[in-house]
Amino acid sequence: QQGLRDDLKLLGISATLDSEKLQKLLPDAQVLTSEGRGFPIAYSYHAPNLQGRSLNQAMIPAVVNAVQLALQEQQGSILVFLPGVSEIKRCQQQLQELALPADILPLYGQLSSQAQQQAIAPAKLGQRKVVLATNIAETSLTIQGISVVVDSGLERRVSFSPRSGVSKLSTRRISQA
Repeated sequence: QQGLRDDLKLLGISATLDSEKLQKLLPDAQVLTSEGRGFPIAYSYHAPNLQGRSLNQAMIPAVVNAVQLALQEQQGSILVFLPGVSEIKRCQQQLQELALPADILPLYGQLSSQAQQQAIAPAKLGQRKVVLATNIAETSLTIQGISVVVDSGLERRVSFSPRSGVSKLSTRRISQA
């Protein structure tokens, strides 16, 4: 700040900032705290019915059932975390075939800007929506009106094999954290 311009102000923002350590590092820094609002969270776990299927094969029916249950028992719109685009498309197809009382909207990078905006925009008055996204949406955006989250428990990750020298995508369980 002093080396560039004396009228320059620096601001650091974080939801997980350790302000005590920051005060030790920058004793003259002013710390502003905003508590925000807290919301009650209820967890409901629904194990997929494997019956000779892999977890990846059983995941879509389990997610579809969880969305149906959430639409019956909860209010508001629903955000669903799935591991990838192919799972989003399969889940979207199955949910649309059920003619549920909600708009079923995918959200991923290859969609048109208009389709992405439709998924992010609040649901129309008196309507609900189900947004199907990958877990990248967890940290990159907030969708107004979402009150239920359905997490498939799976994610797609890149892993590098030193033996073959090739990177590959694999679907695996994701940490609850």
